[in-house]
Amino acid sequence: MPISWELGEPIAVRTLHRGDEPVTVEIGSPQSYLESEDYFCPFRISGKELLEEGYTVGVDSVQALTLTLARIGDVLAASGDAFTFVGSSDLGFPRTAR
Repeated sequence: MPISWELGEPIAVRTLHRGDEPVTVEIGSPQSYLESEDYFCPFRISGKELLEEGYTVGVDSVQALTLTLARIGDVLAASGDAFTFVGSSDLGFPRTAR
């Protein structure tokens, strides 16, 4: 079933830096499908331009949120850019791909 989603009011926001450029990571609230027990969790990563936006799906809201955090970590790592968070290369997002 395709999902029609909007980020809405973020439940969490983190500002990273790519050099001097701020990059904003926004995470939306996990939401249930209308006709399913599954949940999806939207996210957006943006700087001067949109880097990525989308969602992940989980069997409940916790799994959807956890998968979104890992997806964000994967997207940032795959970009090849050097991001920092409060001066550290540890951005605080888990990764599924190594």
